[in-house]
Amino acid sequence: MEALVAEAEQDIGEGEGQLSGELALGASTTIAQYVLPRLIGAFLQENPRVRLSLQSGNTEQIVRLLLDGAIALGLIEGQHGIAKCARSRSWKMKWC
Repeated sequence: MEALVAEAEQDIGEGEGQLSGELALGASTTIAQYVLPRLIGAFLQENPRVRLSLQSGNTEQIVRLLLDGAIALGLIEGQHGIAKCARSRSWKMKWC
């Protein structure tokens, strides 16, 4: 997860030592409901100048949003069947 945060920080860009800008995320339903609220809350407290948007959907919807460029980062559970994503970076994460 730390690698994802570091990459997001680079994508957003720094302004006056503080992150600012827009960050569009997508997440499958379970992640959006049970994992992200706590993480997003902490992130926004530390980075109040970031305007974050979150789209929730099933795995295929999130992958499609990512491929279409509508979101910068997509978090999904399980496998997806879209061949184009096979070339994208993916991480397996263990949730505590």
